[in-house]
Amino acid sequence: MKPTDEKQPAETPETESDIKPEKTPTRWSVWRQRLRKQHTAMLRRIEYDRLRRIRRQTVPKYVHCKNCGTRLEGMYCHRCGQYALDTEQPFWKYIKQYFENVYQFDSKVWQTLWLLFRRPGLLTREFNAGKINSYVHPLRLFMFISALFFLAVAFFIPEADQALKSNEKQLSDLKNPMILNALKNEEMTGGGTPDRDTVVWVANARTVFEGLEALVEVQEQTGSSTLQVRLPAYLIKEEYLVAVPRDSIFWSNEDPQRPAALFKHDEVQQLHREMIYAKIIGWFSQWLPVILLLFIPLFALLLKGFFHRSRMHYMGHFVTALHLHSVQLILIFTVLLGGQWIDHTRNYALLLLLLYLLHMIFAFHRIYGESWGKTAVKALLLHGLYILVMASVLFALIIWLLLPLMQRSGW
Repeated sequence: MKPTDEKQPAETPETESDIKPEKTPTRWSVWRQRLRKQHTAMLRRIEYDRLRRIRRQTVPKYVHCKNCGTRLEGMYCHRCGQYALDTEQPFWKYIKQYFENVYQFDSKVWQTLWLLFRRPGLLTREFNAGKINSYVHPLRLFMFISALFFLAVAFFIPEADQALKSNEKQLSDLKNPMILNALKNEEMTGGGTPDRDTVVWVANARTVFEGLEALVEVQEQTGSSTLQVRLPAYLIKEEYLVAVPRDSIFWSNEDPQRPAALFKHDEVQQLHREMIYAKIIGWFSQWLPVILLLFIPLFALLLKGFFHRSRMHYMGHFVTALHLHSVQLILIFTVLLGGQWIDHTRNYALLLLLLYLLHMIFAFHRIYGESWGKTAVKALLLHGLYILVMASVLFALIIWLLLPLMQRSGW
């Protein structure tokens, strides 16, 4: 029996209406593909630089190690670990090797800092993947930024007296032993009355006149002939202020006709506030890197709690915390530095805070791979909780440090 031929359905010609038109790429898809290509090219370039740095062999100037005598097979002795330093090299090479060996101050530092801001979270992901030699170690990077922060604060942040932006002008020609001895004798003997055009404020607490030459500054108010003796605020008590005639622009607390509304605006109270503010700012600027370093383990613990589904070990979260705090330290320094030239410092600080939050969201999305919405919510909640805990601890510490000072100043 011959097999019957199966009837094949006749192919109908495709009409123009049946042909689906190709979708034109949108602007967003083109931009995303371009970013993906740039990201791939950047990773390949990083890997190429890493392999080239590893495979590059530098021949030492001598054959045997000068420390232990072992035959050298590279720039480092495999027995004692000493670097094969060329003692006859130029001075600039000594400086370069010092920064490279101690602070890793080479191209990796600037490449690491560039990627730290350009690609949030990339350094953390690369480090957790085992690519350690390509970049600066996270802890070493934080310590390097902290060292730069200390130096920058010492050079660029003014002292407390300058930061208060006082309008008073110092009269160095009036600050001489003759005037200081006259003021000392005036207070010690208790005699004499200040002239009607002169106001002298003196604190007699704790026998400060023994060191009057180191404490007193005689100044003149702009546009008047009023003289003022300035002492540290914690040495000035209101009950020690010398009463002055009623025609003066200042009153003492013993004056019954002193307006009560001006009590809170008294210059003594202003000195108290300026002194405490300057002390807080100075202490905060000096110890900020140490404070952040102590709080980094807490931040890593919060990361482990918020992103526990990533199953990342604690040290992976710790690396994330180190990179984020490095960014935070740089931004805080820009706020302190920008406050010297920018009038609206608060708006500038809020802008940098917004940039830091965006940086954190992008970093979390790249590291933990969660959706944008979930990542943003977790980042904001984590940052708020972390700031609350840090503020509570710092507030208690500041109160503990300032309590003796406030008690001495009569608060």
